[in-house]
Amino acid sequence: MKRVVYKARRRCTLKSKMSKHNQKRAGFKPPASSIGSRKPTLKSPSSCRSIIPAQTRALEHPRLSRAESQLELKVYHLLLARRDVYDILDQPPAVSYLDRAGKTRNHTFDFLVTFTNRRRVAIGVKPMSKARSQGLVAELQLIRSSLPKTF
Repeated sequence: MKRVVYKARRRCTLKSKMSKHNQKRAGFKPPASSIGSRKPTLKSPSSCRSIIPAQTRALEHPRLSRAESQLELKVYHLLLARRDVYDILDQPPAVSYLDRAGKTRNHTFDFLVTFTNRRRVAIGVKPMSKARSQGLVAELQLIRSSLPKTF
C-alpha cells in the first residue's frame, strides 16, 4: 500500500514538473490583471465573487475580469460569446451625475462594452425586481443625461 501511494505522489510530482517545463517552452504568460476601477470585497454571504480570465478582440493576451454576482457572471459570458463585442471593461471608472436634489453623486457601472463598430455601452446588472424597488431606472436616466456624448 505504501508503494502505491509513493508512486502516485511521484507521478504527480513529475507531471507538475513537466507541465512547468512545457509552459516555459510554449511561452506561457499568466493573464494580465483586471483594470477595473474598483475591486469588490471577497466576503459576502449572499453573493458570488468571480474572477474570469478572458480574451476579447481588443486584447493580444487574456486579462482577468471581475464579477460581483452570479447574474453579472452570466451577462459577462453572454457578452464574450457575441461576435460584435470588441472589448469589455469590468467596473469602469465611476461617473458623476446630479441627483434630483441637485447633489453630486457617483455611479460605477458593472461593464463598459465596446463593439466592433466603436459604439460603447455602459451596463448595470441588477435583478429587475431590485432595480425597480431601488429606483435604479430613474437613476440611470439621470446619469444618462449627465454623461458627455464621448462616454
